[in-house]
Amino acid sequence: MISQQVRDEIFTFLVEDLNTFINTVDDVFYTSSSSQRQAALDQLTEKQPISIKLCTKLFANGRYAEVSMRLYRLAKAFGKPKLLIAQSASALPADIRKDFVKAAITQYPGAIIQLRVSPELFGGMRLFLDGTLLDETWNGTLRQLMHSIQQRLYVS
Repeated sequence: MISQQVRDEIFTFLVEDLNTFINTVDDVFYTSSSSQRQAALDQLTEKQPISIKLCTKLFANGRYAEVSMRLYRLAKAFGKPKLLIAQSASALPADIRKDFVKAAITQYPGAIIQLRVSPELFGGMRLFLDGTLLDETWNGTLRQLMHSIQQRLYVS
């Protein structure tokens, strides 16, 4: 049986270090070979306990979406993570993505971040966190504007 201290250590590693890593690493990582990926993960965990090194073996292959879901499922085995899904109309540039992930981890501790591209949003960003929606997209803004206009026409 795993002690609570080890469970907490692994959970913290998953939701902070590994979460940041998989969301800020270049896209080349997800198309590289398993051995190249494992080398990068080994470098990330070189000063970590063996239990954490074993966890990273799960991330040596697969595309971003698969890796992100594996991370969420694994984190659920060690704690109670939240799932933060961030949708944008296009892929975020590396520097903006890095800043966003850092801010999201600070703002929502214990959240696993999943970045998604949804071209139908046209622009802006939409966040889902445990059933709560924050819609700051152009599509959402236009929808709110149309609803407001319809309400005013109906009342008049």
